[in-house]
Amino acid sequence: MRNLIFNALAFKDGFQTSTQIENISNKIETYIKNSFVSLVSCKSKNKDCDVCLLTNIDLPIKYKNLFEQNNIIVQRIDFDEFNLPKEFTWSLAFFKLKAIKYVVENLNYDNYLMLDTDTFTVNSLNDLWLECTHGVVLYDLDHKISHPHRMEIYNNLSKYGSDFNPINHYGGEFIAGNKEVLLRFTTSLYNEYIKMKNCIELDKTLGDEFLISIVADEFKNELIRANRYIYRYWTGDFYLVSTNYMNNAVDIWHLPQEKETGILWLYDYYIKHRKFPELLSCAKKFDFPNYKMPVKKLIKMKYRNLLRRLK
Repeated sequence: MRNLIFNALAFKDGFQTSTQIENISNKIETYIKNSFVSLVSCKSKNKDCDVCLLTNIDLPIKYKNLFEQNNIIVQRIDFDEFNLPKEFTWSLAFFKLKAIKYVVENLNYDNYLMLDTDTFTVNSLNDLWLECTHGVVLYDLDHKISHPHRMEIYNNLSKYGSDFNPINHYGGEFIAGNKEVLLRFTTSLYNEYIKMKNCIELDKTLGDEFLISIVADEFKNELIRANRYIYRYWTGDFYLVSTNYMNNAVDIWHLPQEKETGILWLYDYYIKHRKFPELLSCAKKFDFPNYKMPVKKLIKMKYRNLLRRLK
């Protein structure tokens, strides 16, 4: 089987980028370095797979050379589909839908995986490719019907002219599948994009996950949960981290809050050592919990350490 793993990276003057990036002046370099970590880590664990960055910009030559020296294909494509006005907060994120449509229509592979740039692959994806033979693989965010992000999607469906039952909420960081199913999936995504583009009443904070979730509802019988392969670890102030980085381990860490911190640390480490740190060192850097220690004992230990520092 021939498998392709890729990132999608777009920039346009005057358009907003991720809300997790604060240092706007360096946003392009931040995303490029994030993508490098994402794709090099994929390649290191999946040497028989091709990895690619699709972008609508010309990479600075030093980064283009760096990517190519590490066996990463850099492909420039136009952002001529899935365009939304800059008033949409996540308009640039729709480039990933253009990118996946492009690869399944123009590049000859058996299976494809689109990953966000703020991801770190830690294991082989062989099991994922077996799943791809059966359908489209998406990350279920496991949001209750009352969750504000899921309700945001549901509440906009009536404005959109649709009468879906409460649909599930799927993330935009992971889309995988075989060529045949993704050709049909991206065709549906494009049809929904045309409707979205012409719906002037829609909430401008809606992102690509709105379209992905609508189309996923159409593919219920061919839909596979990606949750056994990827997990969204929220570090920082909104701390939501599982021990599944070691116990019943996933293969890909999604690290939205680490774009300017932990992932750049991984980038600098790799540039210096030509390899990534040991897995537990990475987990410690991201402040993941001690997977061997019961929670009560861990809390007690941290409390004792705090008291010791206060003294």
